[in-house]
This record gives sequence, C-alpha cells and structure tokens, in this order.
Amino acid sequence: YSLMGVFSHDFGQVELFGQALYYGASSSSVRGGTTNLTSAPLTIGANNPYNPFGSGPGRLAGYTGPAQAITVVGLRVDDVGRRRIDVDSDAYRLLSGLRGDVGDWSWESALLYSHARTKDVESNRVSNTALQAALNSSDPARAYNPFNGGDLSNPGGFDATSNPASVVDPLRVSIARDGTTSLALWDAKISNPEAFNLWDRDVGLAFGAEWRRETFKDDRDPLIDGSVTFATAGGPTSDAMGSSPTPDTSGSRKVFSAYAELQTSLIPDSADIPFVRSLDLQLAARFEDYSDIDEQILKPKAALGWRINDQFLVRAAYSQGFRAPNLETVNASEIRRVQENLTDYYSCAVGQGVTSFAAINRSACSNYRFNVEDVRAGNRKLKSETSENFSAGVVFTPTPDLMFSVDWWRIEQDGVIGVFESQDHLNLDAIGRLGGGGPNPALTRNTLGEPIRIDNQFLNLDARTIEGVDLAATWRLDGTQFGDFRFGVDVALLEKFDQTPSAESAALLAAGLPASAGGSLIEQDDNPRTRGSAYATWTSGAWEVTGAARYVGAVKDSSALLYKGDDWLTFNATVGYAPQDGMLEGVALKVSQSSPL
Repeated sequence: YSLMGVFSHDFGQVELFGQALYYGASSSSVRGGTTNLTSAPLTIGANNPYNPFGSGPGRLAGYTGPAQAITVVGLRVDDVGRRRIDVDSDAYRLLSGLRGDVGDWSWESALLYSHARTKDVESNRVSNTALQAALNSSDPARAYNPFNGGDLSNPGGFDATSNPASVVDPLRVSIARDGTTSLALWDAKISNPEAFNLWDRDVGLAFGAEWRRETFKDDRDPLIDGSVTFATAGGPTSDAMGSSPTPDTSGSRKVFSAYAELQTSLIPDSADIPFVRSLDLQLAARFEDYSDIDEQILKPKAALGWRINDQFLVRAAYSQGFRAPNLETVNASEIRRVQENLTDYYSCAVGQGVTSFAAINRSACSNYRFNVEDVRAGNRKLKSETSENFSAGVVFTPTPDLMFSVDWWRIEQDGVIGVFESQDHLNLDAIGRLGGGGPNPALTRNTLGEPIRIDNQFLNLDARTIEGVDLAATWRLDGTQFGDFRFGVDVALLEKFDQTPSAESAALLAAGLPASAGGSLIEQDDNPRTRGSAYATWTSGAWEVTGAARYVGAVKDSSALLYKGDDWLTFNATVGYAPQDGMLEGVALKVSQSSPL
C-alpha cells in the first residue's frame, strides 16, 4: 500500500512545490527446514539413548565396540516444522523545492530525504547449541533422536515417530534481520534552449549540481552476527543452524556532482545542402567526488545526429562512464559462506601419486571434493569501474507510422568490481604447488592438507569488452473500423563479452581450466546471446487488449549448473477497460505463462 501527496503554490516569479510519499508492504512465506553446515558439525553423544554405537538402548545388537560419538552430516530437523518468513517493509520520501524563470533561463532547486527499512523475521529455526545439547543428552525425555524421519510402511509419507514437544520446543529460535537505508540530497539546475547564437545557430546550455549523503545499515540477529556463537573444534561459528556467520555491516558516503551540457544544430533545417536535412550536436560532461573512496571523476559525452531526409536518420555517440563501488563492497566485514563440493586437484594429484598438473586424471577426482569456507570482505581501496562507450545506428521511417532501426554498440570496461571464485582459488593453488610456483596465499589447508578456508576480497578486475547489435521495428495503424493497433519487435544480439584474464586467470586458462574472471562470458549467467520481445496492442474506446512475448536465450548458471540451461519464451496478455465517466475508472486482467523451449 502507498500514500502520496503533492502540493504547489505559485508566487508569481517563483513556484514552491513539494511531495510526500509513504510505502508499506508485508509478506509471509514458508520453506522447508535447513541442514547443518560442514562448518558447524554436530555429534550424537555416546550416551544418547538412540546412538546405534553408544551405550544406550539404541545400541546395535551386533555391535561389540566401545561406546562412541557419531558425527552427523546433512541433518535436517523437520520436527520443528516449516520455517516461516515474515517481511515488513516501509519507506517514505519528502521533497520540497523552488523553481522559476530568470529571463530565458529556467531554474529549479530542491531538497529531498528518503528512508527505507525492511525487517525480516524467520521463525522455526534451530539453535545449534540447543540441538547439540539434545544430541548429547542421556535423558530419553530430553535427548533428540536424529534417526526418525520416515515411515517404513509408507515411504512416501511423513514422519510417523516425531520427537516429542519436550525435546523439540527448546530447539526453536527466531532469526531477525533489520536493514535500513537513507538518502539526503540537494540539487540545483538551470537551462536555456537558446542561451546564445553562434554562426546564426541557437546554442542550448544546461548546468546542474548535486550533493547527496547515502547511508546503509544491515543489523543481523545475535545468533548470526557473532554475539551468540556455537563452539566447534574449528572455532566459534553461527548458532543458527544452516546459516553462516555474518557480522553487522554499515557505511555512509557523501558525493558531490556537477554536469554541463551543450546542444546545437551544426547544420539547421533551413540550410539547403544535398543529403543533409540537419546535423545536430550534443556535448556533455559530468563530475563526481566521493568521500569514502577518495576519488574524483570527470567523464565526457558527445553525440551526433545526421538527418538525411524525412526517412533516414544516422546517429552516433561516444561517452566515458563510471560506476562507483557500492557501500557494501567497500564496507562489508567478513561474510562467511560454505562453498560445497569444490574439487581439489592438488589432493587428487597426491592421491594419484603424480607430480604435475598435466598428469592428473581429472575425471577420477570425484573423491576429492570438499566443502570450503569462503570468507569475503569489503575493500576500501576499490576504485570506480570506468568505461568507454561507442554506438552508431540508422533509423529508417518509410512512413510516419512505420519505423525500423539498427544500432551497433561497444562498451570497453576497466576495473570491473568482482571476486575470484572459490573453485578458481583451489585450481590456482593446485597449479602453483605442482608447477613450482608455490601455494595460493588466499587458501588455507588443515594439517591433513585439506582445503578449509579461502580469504576473498572484492577487487577491481581487468578489462572487459562487450559488443552487440540492437534491432527494432514499430508499426502504428490508427483509425480503422476495428480500432487502433500498435505492433513492435525488439531484438538484442550479443556478439562479444570478453573478460581480459588477469595473470591468475591466464594461468588457469593455460592449464585447460575455466576461469570465472577471464575469457568469453557469452551464454554465462545473465549474458544470453539473444534476447527479444514483441507486442501487439488493440485499442477501441474504453477497451485495450495487449499481447506480448519475451525470449531469452540459453545460458549456463555458473553458481548452480555444469551445463547450459534451456532458452525461455514468456507470454503475457492484458485486458483493460477504462471508461471516461462514472465511478469505475479502470479494470485490468493480466495472464502470464512462461516455459523453456
């Protein structure tokens, strides 16, 4: 739900205006239970009455060895019920400003403040400490039995022998997360489309300045942020079962920015030059100064539009861009996540008795997979991503109702912010150890030589080049006996998405291994080779019907799949009715369907 109010008052030469907005939302969902992580191992005590190798009544009849504890892997405590997630969000924005004219110049200045908060409470979670105590208990009324969970007479059914409430209730905890952001902003701008005349041509100018302060705070639950921990042999970790420890994070920055823009017609419509109806030029520049990363940036833009005649327009543009690192990548404390089933080729080489990476039988390394803790941290030395952008295109309008366009574009990025993936770290360590270059300093191994921890950090990676072609067509058909029609098609073709490999990524590629930070990234993650959309709209009186389709090409999800997924085609249909008079203002019905091809 939302509530908005606007006001304005004209004082003659100056207008006062303002806006107030409030937005609130609540949602609830349920999910299955979580399993314990390898970084938070659980053991069934030797005296637990359900331990098949213990001293209690659950001991196996044929077992003659000493009573001993058992390490539990992948335990899911379904007895507590499904997790319930309740999310409450609210946000407000206040804006007030003045605007007016001074001669032929139009100006505007305003103050803005916005604040947003989201609180996430997840109930029916399990405390690792409480569960470990129940697994260690010798009292049948308090001991947790991890071996129930199914019914042999009904394998497809639910647990017929759940643990009693006296055991399960003390395990339950609720986990809260409270996130807030704020933005305070002042801006001023002034413009004149005919600021002065140069060579009998009007020149338009625009200037602007802005100051803003951004803040964010991510307040985690005490069971996760380190206030309350679960003791393990490897050190304290999160007490919330299934969650890696994540400390609270906060940050703020102040930014000052300014821009200037010039627009003029190098050759006006009135000039009588063959094949030139008009030639328009736009020049612009933007400056930004960031307080937290101690960086000042100035980037230009130039655009040219050449209209040959009523049917043909040729356009081209060049600009330099930037994207500052966000507050989280700069300020994040250690964010711990367990990356599962990572292949360790060094351990595999030792097991196979080979001394070079090339000699490893990589197809026989499935027994050397490990769950490794990936510890990611912010980096205050990060610099902004920078880019050079080129584009050129042609617009063909054979009739006022029909338009075709083709645009080529190229983006050359440098310093893209990212991280070296966990599997890449293990691969780099194996190449270094077996090739004589030494171990990867970011990877820690235990006394058995097994990988246990990766110290990762957000970095400015090497250059990236992206190139593609966009195609579009629209057709408008008005005034028919059946109503008005609109048709449109857009196609985006990604021709190149190349990440220049760093020295580390180049070493991986030379060894025949993939590198997440190097090589071609086409058809990986969010980079399909082809995207497309089409729509058709019919309007007659108060009725409007729209049908649309969207196509997304196949990609490989590097975080989940070892193979490329299917491409997708999505259909949407909308029916709307909006009478001009009466109490009913509008009704709309939307139907969607999507499926892989």
